[in-house]
Amino acid sequence: MSTTYPGTIMSAAVALFLSIGLNAHADMVNKSQKKLEAEASHQLTGTVQRTYEQKETRNKFEYTHGVAEVAVEAVGKGTDIEKGDRVFVRYWKKRWIGRGNPPTDHYGHSNIPQKSDKLEIYVKGDRRSGFDALSPNGFYKSR
Repeated sequence: MSTTYPGTIMSAAVALFLSIGLNAHADMVNKSQKKLEAEASHQLTGTVQRTYEQKETRNKFEYTHGVAEVAVEAVGKGTDIEKGDRVFVRYWKKRWIGRGNPPTDHYGHSNIPQKSDKLEIYVKGDRRSGFDALSPNGFYKSR
């Protein structure tokens, strides 16, 4: 006959719950393409030619600020970009480097582009002020 110890089971359950809760950090939920398109000033498809990144450390985070140089192949929304143009799209991300568990926060863009990636990109901005990828998932792999 087996004996159960409610205190032991409860302690194990609480420990499991706390370890999962403390190691998780909330980030912005990805948006649907429909929502991104509604929020974007421009939607384009293109191939990443290069990325340029700079890293800095502050407040127990490592920040990456980047720009993707994109050769435009098609424009789905927006007026001052055309097929054949080169556009530079800004993005950022951060990584917790402090001790312990990371705080709940927004950790930047997901799907950071790499050279030769063909992407659908949702941005806000214009030629004069520049283009920022929408957070958190303004970069999509093309179909």
